[in-house]
Amino acid sequence: MTQLELHAPLTRFSDPSSSHLAASEQIASGRQNDHARAVLAVILDRPGLTYREIARRLPHLEPVEVMRRLNDLTHCGLAERGEQRECSQSGRKALTWWARG
Repeated sequence: MTQLELHAPLTRFSDPSSSHLAASEQIASGRQNDHARAVLAVILDRPGLTYREIARRLPHLEPVEVMRRLNDLTHCGLAERGEQRECSQSGRKALTWWARG
């Protein structure tokens, strides 16, 4: 997969300085892009999964990290939300995720 450049903000102005520092480190290390590529690969291979189902396939990422990368991919036009259905991981209704394009 080619270089994925995300431009979605990782922090808000009101976030504490520790959050801004962590975001800077994540961008500098390339982890944000690596994680986004991994999430995108899962939804390309298995469209229609919930974020918790995606996280189960990426054990090195917490579900909240998967959700953040899905939001980044949505902002970049590479992913979109689908319909809700019962999640096999939580048993609750959750949005499904699909690759765009």
